Amino acid sequence: EPLVVVPHRLILSPEYAARTELAPVLQAFPNLTSHQTLALLLMQESAKGSSSEWYPYVCALPRSYDFSLWWSKGRMDKETQGQKNSSLALRTEGTKKTLIHQYNKMFPLLMREFPAMFNKHDHSFRKWLWASSAVYSRNWGSPDKDIIRGNVMAPVADMFNHHMGDRGTVRFVAAGWGECFEGCQEKFECDGMYSWGSSQHTKCMGQRCVEKCGPKKA
Repeated sequence: EPLVVVPHRLILSPEYAARTELAPVLQAFPNLTSHQTLALLLMQESAKGSSSEWYPYVCALPRSYDFSLWWSKGRMDKETQGQKNSSLALRTEGTKKTLIHQYNKMFPLLMREFPAMFNKHDHSFRKWLWASSAVYSRNWGSPDKDIIRGNVMAPVADMFNHHMGDRGTVRFVAAGWGECFEGCQEKFECDGMYSWGSSQHTKCMGQRCVEKCGPKKA
């Protein structure tokens, strides 16, 4: 039985984004992933400041993240003990290059085609990195694509352990978004990465990955 049920109007989703001022942007860029759409939506809501209905949630999100995409070169060298071929360093660099490529491919066009909506101050690469980090570390996938397509973010879901799978904590129901303390709590601690979930950024990107699992009851 769900512990918390949240209506669809209180979650951030690609469907929600399509009903906002981002609608023409999503039509112009029909191949955006749900992660990219949510990151764009977060950037827009952040740029609105206190006028955004999601302002309390945006304020509650971290301004930066203590995982490898945000590390300086000195921090990376320290964490990897200077190993040039460290899997953590290589995969982090690959992910950062992907984000830079996405930004350079998309945002110059957005600023040119939608100048009233996008600008260099509110839509810098650092803001894209911030929004992408928030989405990757806090999104939930929908097991029922007839209800919600792609991934979503829900403020209340940040209070629950994130584990995708048959024993996971997330349930989609017709009335909304269900949460319950079922199954297993999984904690991943990986070379400076510390997060919940099963997306690329919450899987171990280095060595010495430790999986700790224990039942969590309501």
